[in-house]
Amino acid sequence: MTRPDLTKTLGHGTPDWGFQRAVTQVFPSLDLAELAVRLGSPDLFYRSGTVIFLDDFSLGLTKGEPQQVGGGTIPALSVARAGLSGYTAKCVTAATLNSESLMRYWLAIPQVARTGLEAGFDLGDSGAMWQIELFLWDGTLAHSAGLRFDPSLNTVYYLDSAGAWVAAVTNAKHLTTEFMFHYMKVVIDPSTKKYVRALYNDRVIDLSTIAYQTAASVIAPSVELQIAEVARTAAVWTGYLSHVILTINEP
Repeated sequence: MTRPDLTKTLGHGTPDWGFQRAVTQVFPSLDLAELAVRLGSPDLFYRSGTVIFLDDFSLGLTKGEPQQVGGGTIPALSVARAGLSGYTAKCVTAATLNSESLMRYWLAIPQVARTGLEAGFDLGDSGAMWQIELFLWDGTLAHSAGLRFDPSLNTVYYLDSAGAWVAAVTNAKHLTTEFMFHYMKVVIDPSTKKYVRALYNDRVIDLSTIAYQTAASVIAPSVELQIAEVARTAAVWTGYLSHVILTINEP
């Protein structure tokens, strides 16, 4: 039996399976991004970094801890929207300003390196803000960073070194429809105690000169993740969280 030449690609327009052998090398792929998509990458939007944790809610909500702040509803598993899987976490705020419905995670990490946190969410009613927060402990310091998106102002905020939300961009326009998910990611560098970048859909925001919050801590190397829908007005708002991804070794 003749083995196929694995340095060549299958002919374009043919399935990824079957008995047709590779015929010619059409183009090289240095970052394997195309291969990742074909094999079912856990993330088809941002493919930087090494994924060490993924929650797409296909196993329910048991990977994390559903919580609420200020009277919001604890997230519930839902099939009303589908993100990376057939399920999402349905978040509902209380009719109280800044009430939250959130998912929270605690994770060990294999090494302290440039770290990224990504989440996908919908803006169906545009009545709530979404925020992602990353807390990392390296054995001597606690690192705290985060992003927040306010759809009413088209503004992406970052959490500064004093713990305040500061506008990073004020023209992050978006399409609002209840079946469309939006994506937000923050990357930090613990070695410099600064952000690296933020991403919101197609926007890449350079935050490499911005320091985040740090404090002395002897907690063993680990991370805590919080992804929350936050009420920006005193009304009940509903949103859906599609996935949470943690990466290390970010460029």
